[in-house]
Amino acid sequence: MIKGLLAKCNCFKKFKIMSEKKIHTYLNFTIGKENFALNVANVISIVEVPEITKLPKTPDYVKGLINTRGQGVPLIDPSVKFGLEPIPINSNTTIIILEIKLEDEMVKVGMLVDAVNDVLDIDKSQILPLPKVANISTNGFLTGLYATGDEFIIIMDANFLISSDELSNLTETLHSIKQK
Repeated sequence: MIKGLLAKCNCFKKFKIMSEKKIHTYLNFTIGKENFALNVANVISIVEVPEITKLPKTPDYVKGLINTRGQGVPLIDPSVKFGLEPIPINSNTTIIILEIKLEDEMVKVGMLVDAVNDVLDIDKSQILPLPKVANISTNGFLTGLYATGDEFIIIMDANFLISSDELSNLTETLHSIKQK
């Protein structure tokens, strides 16, 4: 019966076509003047900026910890990680709570963005490689470009937002603070 309903509404055919084309859903957001996107598979939630607890002895791109459902989640400012100006916190500033894989562990991280714009369905074949120019070191964080009219949306891989070494250092800092 369900198969009949799917066939009747063409939903099964549409799903089959989408999976054959390898269409993925991405969350589109702004950092500075640039548009970025990352796969929604990593997105847990999108929240307004709460109180941020500053942490001593952490890299500049770690803004601190935020309380998300009773859990301390590190907050990363990717613009600082890219060597740009920090994201100013205003009424549009948003935090994307991500679950990323570090080694064999799933870890929650907050990513500060200027604004969340849209959700996009993108065929993997439409993602262009990053240009091979001197001194672009993305450590896997930036993976490609998606053209929309005259502009590009930069595709990110959330799993490379923070490295296992960086997370290990942050964890050590948190443990040392707790012991004091």
